[in-house]
Amino acid sequence: MFKNNLSIFYIFLIIQVFAEQPEILILENGLYPNAMMSKNGDITICAINWKVPYSASVQKVDSKGNKLWHGTSEGLFITQPVYPPEYAFLETPVILHSSDGGLFFIYNYAYWIEGTHGPMLFKTWPAVQKMDRHGDVLWGRTGIQLSHREIHAQGGSTILDASFTPDGDILVLWSWFDHTNQPHHQEFATDGQKIDPETGELLWGEDGRRYLHSSSQKALTSRDQIYVFHGDSVLCLDRHGMWLWDLELPTDFGKNRDTICSANDSGDVCMVYSVFSVSSRDYEVKTLIFNKEGEYSCENKTLFSGSRILGHHPIVPLGKDKWLFQSDGIRCLNKNGDLVWGDRAVQGSGKIQSIATMDTNIFYFLTGTQKLCLYRSDREGNLLWNDSGIEIATDVIDEHNTILVDSYQNAYIVFHTFASYEPEFRPRGTYIQKVNKSGEIGFVSSVDRPPDQVKSSLPVLQTRSYPNPFQSDMNIRINDIIPSIYPNVEMVIYNIMGREVLRCTAIPSTSGQHEFSWNGRDRTGREVSPGIYVYHIVSGFRCLTSGKIVKGGY
Repeated sequence: MFKNNLSIFYIFLIIQVFAEQPEILILENGLYPNAMMSKNGDITICAINWKVPYSASVQKVDSKGNKLWHGTSEGLFITQPVYPPEYAFLETPVILHSSDGGLFFIYNYAYWIEGTHGPMLFKTWPAVQKMDRHGDVLWGRTGIQLSHREIHAQGGSTILDASFTPDGDILVLWSWFDHTNQPHHQEFATDGQKIDPETGELLWGEDGRRYLHSSSQKALTSRDQIYVFHGDSVLCLDRHGMWLWDLELPTDFGKNRDTICSANDSGDVCMVYSVFSVSSRDYEVKTLIFNKEGEYSCENKTLFSGSRILGHHPIVPLGKDKWLFQSDGIRCLNKNGDLVWGDRAVQGSGKIQSIATMDTNIFYFLTGTQKLCLYRSDREGNLLWNDSGIEIATDVIDEHNTILVDSYQNAYIVFHTFASYEPEFRPRGTYIQKVNKSGEIGFVSSVDRPPDQVKSSLPVLQTRSYPNPFQSDMNIRINDIIPSIYPNVEMVIYNIMGREVLRCTAIPSTSGQHEFSWNGRDRTGREVSPGIYVYHIVSGFRCLTSGKIVKGGY
């Protein structure tokens, strides 16, 4: 007999067992990932967790595909998950590695303004979060707010750049557009803030530093300088955030907004863009290149016609004096504005999504629409494997797929996908795959379970948690068929920050079902504080289902 004020819920979930996949699921429910490789070859992957409650999740993996941080299949949360109307992230956080193995995440925190009419409005403000090398969150529920100025915006402000200064502080630049329901009230600006990485102290005051009374489109970082693109000009800062110069771009450039640009370590900036020619009634692709002093080495030079540059097209430096960029394929451009391969472009099997360079001799690129293929080429644009590339995955999302290359010329492909069901079920989330320089695909540790433990049945997992909320003891029951199909079924309980509280095994009940019990204490026997907790029913690395439980006081 249950009391009326106790909520009892049932979760019915169809679980399909996967055929073994060569790729590794890093962040279940994580979409639009950012990835960065540290000096020792470990890879940090961060994505927006698209499941209520919302947050951004992160996981570290080594070169063998081993997950370095324990936690759920969704990774660790970098902020406390929130329920609507709070939406913690409108864009995936920027990642910075610290020298002690920890991480910094820079992002815009957003809060939806209820009751607004017309376009959805958010209050947004930039923030930074710190994690130590063990994955523990250090700077509170939503990180440290970088400015006390709250921006009312359609879609939020944008983080332009985050980097370490020469003296070890963190420099963050962001652009914003303030728009409220008040008539004619619009404000644009580009601001910056410097943060002490040890204490989180805001070194430029509570509102930061105002660089421009206009918004900016993007920022690039070289070894010694930062370039901020605003309107038809480029603002150059040193790595301390001090103003150096402001360069007005040619008039022809101001007519175009489909521009890609990249800076090399020497401080040279290459911009490639397309303009529509009235005389030829076609697009012309042009380039503009300037050095760290703001002096042009190439200005408005026409490269070719019949192709158009789009803002999402990749461009990367190749050594100290060349760039690779996408147009009608991949082309190579030197700092004088000359096409190194002439009229030839390197082609793949579909749309080019990402380019990564190892050194001046080798580069990789990723192509495809839904199906991803990886290619390897030499500096002359000759494909080194085959013309069809190495197939990485199918049914993937066509943006935010990344290539990282280590010192051994191994390529790591980070991609994301919605749930797919053919030829076998693959959950929504972010994955990683590895291809070595010989074109051999897969991680040594990519198989979670031996093949003889893979089943083709389609069991139904039924769970029942009671009482919920609870004060001292609660139970979760699962139907008996699950332990007979999945080995070593356990219940793992996490706090709201994604840290493991307790792990326990099921015991048979008198009704023929298996039951988990929790007395509200952690693994050391200490009673946990009242609040929301999440349970996962797992078998090895596979999460079979999950749910929310509430302990006392809520």
